[in-house]
Amino acid sequence: MIQTRSPQSKAALLILAVFTVISIFWSVFVPVFESPDESTDYEFGRYFARTWKLPVLTDNPRPKGVHVWEPLYFYILGSVSKTINAPLSSGSRYEYSNPWKRIYEQNPINLYQHDPSEFKFNWDRLAWSLHIMRLVSVLLSIGSVWFVYKMGREVFPESSWLPISGMMLFAFNPQFLFLGSVLNVVDMVIFSTTILLWLLARFMRREVNRAIDIIILGMSMGMAILSKMTALPILAVVVVGISWKRIVEKKPVISAILLFLIVFLLTGGWYLVRNQVLYGELTGAKIHVLARFNGVWKNPFLEEVGLLNYLISYPKTQWKTFWSGFGWITIYLPMIFPFTMLMIYAHGIWGFVVAIRDRTNLILSGVQKKQLAILATVPIIVWLAITRVIFMVEVFHGKDLFPVSGVAALIVALGWRTLWKVFGSNDWDRHWIKNTAMLCIFSVSVFWFKQPELARFFKGIANMADVWQMVITGTLAAITLRAFWKLFFGQRSREIIRKLVVRNEVRIVSFTLGIIAVSELTILFLLVVPDLYQMSIWELLKK
Repeated sequence: MIQTRSPQSKAALLILAVFTVISIFWSVFVPVFESPDESTDYEFGRYFARTWKLPVLTDNPRPKGVHVWEPLYFYILGSVSKTINAPLSSGSRYEYSNPWKRIYEQNPINLYQHDPSEFKFNWDRLAWSLHIMRLVSVLLSIGSVWFVYKMGREVFPESSWLPISGMMLFAFNPQFLFLGSVLNVVDMVIFSTTILLWLLARFMRREVNRAIDIIILGMSMGMAILSKMTALPILAVVVVGISWKRIVEKKPVISAILLFLIVFLLTGGWYLVRNQVLYGELTGAKIHVLARFNGVWKNPFLEEVGLLNYLISYPKTQWKTFWSGFGWITIYLPMIFPFTMLMIYAHGIWGFVVAIRDRTNLILSGVQKKQLAILATVPIIVWLAITRVIFMVEVFHGKDLFPVSGVAALIVALGWRTLWKVFGSNDWDRHWIKNTAMLCIFSVSVFWFKQPELARFFKGIANMADVWQMVITGTLAAITLRAFWKLFFGQRSREIIRKLVVRNEVRIVSFTLGIIAVSELTILFLLVVPDLYQMSIWELLKK
């Protein structure tokens, strides 16, 4: 009997195909080395192609091309680099004669120089080598998107559209598309961590797990550590998940944990031991800072602005760069976009908490609650670990959260479905809930859009114009939120939406994908490319 694919499976394949096409466009048209640390990644890959040796960062002088990142991604890049005989990047025609002087004096958008002919594929050997090596990141990103879907499918049944929603929310983040199309070590850890979390979700779902399942988890955790140290906090969550499941299965816990840790140690944990032996610490964080700042242990931005301003800047900058910060973190989408996404995620998390607290098991089954309780811990613990690290080195960039953004996207999708179900219920209609939400949106919008005025207000130097700007901004945000609730969550609206969705799920996905594709390519060709070439797309086409 021929088994046909479900509408959800077809939609997932369509999403993957659209993502692949858009990702290739980004990879081809982002100019040479115009992404954070891409030139360094390129040379580190060439280092592995020449030596195949793990570098010792305390060597003096340090070998040419060596950087501080974990090795797995660069072994892959090294293989590609060796195959195509990638040339040296320093001294190329893309470099300015005095780049650092230009950066300090002009604060440019583009850090490298580009001829319009590059836009029309008149590439030299260096450009061809870089674009071929970028395909590694493209393939890793495609794999990450697919395993986010697989993870969602482990939690929710075949008939659910939640994995599709989470997959789309994860895949079409403009910043993820950008970084997933260029050389960046974060692409490796996103891929390996997503596989790990998919395996963990599967482990928590199965009624009975075998030793091979624990071994595979250990290998996956090892691969994640060799990808980037950002994955290290997840180790504790995996240990808790294995212990919890073994207790439920009424099987030995200690032996399972030992098996997992031994496999982890053999496949990737040895890198932690190596760091401890060579540098005196498991993570290598201190040697990272020393190597980056030429032997000086400091965080220059923290010293410059002070602790309070540093902490205030951190969450806003991290969230803003989670959604944009193209080029060398020089090109941003309008502030309204990350603010809107913040509201979407806040509602999703709110709904997720409601779903977990539901004791009737009508929203989630007991197994799903166990899976999601473990998975939801991962973004929290990773964010806390990154927050700890910001005192050692500037890691404000939101890309460090990408390894766990697939879980976050799935949680937000579930949260929205839950809110849509419970909105209008007696619990929701309690005035304190609505009033608290309105107060939160008022405060966040003032902080987001009127931060300088807010700072002057707390310092006691604000004038009435500052105060009125804050009041108007917060009030408009609160009114907009209330109108949105009424429009989207009203009883009549929900009935219309339910009928529309039930009849046209695949069409809605296709239509949404079309809008997303146009939007992502618009960002690329009308914002990113013109800024990096310093000329409009029409001028590039004419020359």
